[in-house]
Amino acid sequence: FPSVIDIMEELIGKPINGISPIGRLGSQSGYNIVNFVLVYCIGAMLNTDKVRDTIRDHKHLPIIAMLVCVAAIFVWGLFSHSAVNYHNPFVIALAVSTTLAFMQVHFSSKFVNELAKAAFTAFLLHVHIIHYIHIDYFCKFSPLVFVPFILVSIVLIYLVSYVAWKIYDTITSPVFKKLNQIQIPYIFD
Repeated sequence: FPSVIDIMEELIGKPINGISPIGRLGSQSGYNIVNFVLVYCIGAMLNTDKVRDTIRDHKHLPIIAMLVCVAAIFVWGLFSHSAVNYHNPFVIALAVSTTLAFMQVHFSSKFVNELAKAAFTAFLLHVHIIHYIHIDYFCKFSPLVFVPFILVSIVLIYLVSYVAWKIYDTITSPVFKKLNQIQIPYIFD
């Protein structure tokens, strides 16, 4: 429904405030608690035995689904800016199929696992950090300047995010350790 509203808004050329069930100003391109809860529930579903067994039996299905979703997003993007919104069903399906594809990969590295801990922090912080990078200035240069600039920017954003996560982890670990030691009696035991 939010994607349909986005398309309607693009067709008429102005926002349709109040029609979205998610918020007065619309769905905010999927940056909202409703979409977050949806994706969280989908992630919980992906961790079930039934899904893992199905993917084990059909190993190429996630890759095929990824290709179909990328093609659909590309075609949709030719006609609409809402193609890349986080609530677009194809974007969500692409995230699901990518997750399922990576669930089949068995990889162990302490370095990668340590860096991966800051991924959500990077997701939260990149919007704020990117304003200081001035990509618009470097877009004017040739790809020989622009591509290395983008790569260095990505590394810097992730390093800042990793440091922020380490600070957060250092501060909260003792608190969570104490909270985990608390025994809460259940009424129905």
